Amino acid sequence: MGSSNLDYLDNHFLYVGDNLQFPPTNLNELEQVGDTTGGTPFALQLDCNSAVGVKLRLNGNESAAIKDKGVLKNDARHNRTRGIADQLLYQNAPVMFHIEIDMGTAAEIPLHARYYQTQHRVAAGEVNAVATYTLTYY
Repeated sequence: MGSSNLDYLDNHFLYVGDNLQFPPTNLNELEQVGDTTGGTPFALQLDCNSAVGVKLRLNGNESAAIKDKGVLKNDARHNRTRGIADQLLYQNAPVMFHIEIDMGTAAEIPLHARYYQTQHRVAAGEVNAVATYTLTYY
């Protein structure tokens, strides 16, 4: 199975001021809507008293076609992929945007980002997405 640069996705996901790099991914790994590939774990590091509780709220431009699956709309301006977006996970489950999640007294919030196939036909290109988070301490 030969491949060229056109067979791969390039992605940058912004978090805590840095870009999260996804590994190069071959489009042959995506066959149907809902397929996922190219995961990258990352964590939000908290610097707070261990007795302080934390609630996390993630906000993002959710994909209109795929609701309640933690899928963000592809905001790439140039050379945009077709049929592919970013998905965010917490504890191996899709995040729910715009809802507060009680993290307890966590010092770190582990998350995972990966590609998610949103349409039957896909085309390689860039995937860019942004999610913001709000921490509430109690």
